[in-house]
Amino acid sequence: MPRPKPLPPRAGIDAVRFRLPDPPARDAIETELIRAFPERAEEIRRGLAAGEVVDRHGNPVGEYARPVKGEDVWLHLAPPPEPEVPGTLEVVYRDGDMVVVDKPHFLATTPRAGHIRQTALVWARVATGEDELVPAHRLDRGTAGLVVMAVHPRVRGALAGQFQRRAVNKRYLAVTKLPEGAPRAFERRSRIFKQHGILQGAEVAGEPNAHTRGRLLSEAEGPEGRLGLWLLEPTTGQTHQLRIHLHALGMPIVGDDLYPCIRGVEHEDFSAPLQLLAAGLECSHPVGGQRMRFTSARRLSAWTGRWATEAEIWVGTVSGEI
Repeated sequence: MPRPKPLPPRAGIDAVRFRLPDPPARDAIETELIRAFPERAEEIRRGLAAGEVVDRHGNPVGEYARPVKGEDVWLHLAPPPEPEVPGTLEVVYRDGDMVVVDKPHFLATTPRAGHIRQTALVWARVATGEDELVPAHRLDRGTAGLVVMAVHPRVRGALAGQFQRRAVNKRYLAVTKLPEGAPRAFERRSRIFKQHGILQGAEVAGEPNAHTRGRLLSEAEGPEGRLGLWLLEPTTGQTHQLRIHLHALGMPIVGDDLYPCIRGVEHEDFSAPLQLLAAGLECSHPVGGQRMRFTSARRLSAWTGRWATEAEIWVGTVSGEI
């Protein structure tokens, strides 16, 4: 079980963990911290003076303490300003072990790079008051919909393990371009490769590692031609899997800024969300073991036709042939 954090989150945001020099320098911890974060000098001094910089036991290190070999310290540093993501995060389900939230488009699942406050994890911690919340899986920032989170460390492995073992039934809805002759259903197996640091992934030769079933639910006219509403069932979880498979079939998802080509988008531009929704999720409770099914109440903004019913989302296997 993970060791309790020596400094609890503040407004849903975890403290920064800073490893002191090894072997230790002769300078005080204050000097080492300011050397690492020179633009935060005053913030660091205030934190030290207030006893808000602590060691692994949660004890304040003091303004003039010297580093101890192999020691880490924790402190809170206010994250830089971020563009505010539009929309709200809805808590779909909550008990003492797990929380299920329904996130909007453009909200990252967990803090990283330029997204700290504007993440589903931080929003969910603030909404529930549960400081130990941790997601059991992730959705792309552009994808809206359901995310499962563990309330405490004792159940993290049980929840995350279900996703790793592919024991979770996931259903997505997507709005795509619908070219002439498009299939009414498909089942696609391929090998997807995505190199770290490269925005796009691709299908490559080799043993399949990605499998998606899809069925067309409805059609409608869009501003730039015919559109389709698809029910998708991925049985694997490769990065960008649904986006890559639909693009490969000649039906890219509306609003996709990576497939078929990379489209530059301003950081604050929230006007054209990716039309992909994690609409349904079925998993086992991490303690009781009972199967639990959740359905998103969100809609995809580009779709003007008939929306999918809950019964359609949870129809047996999303099967068909291409």
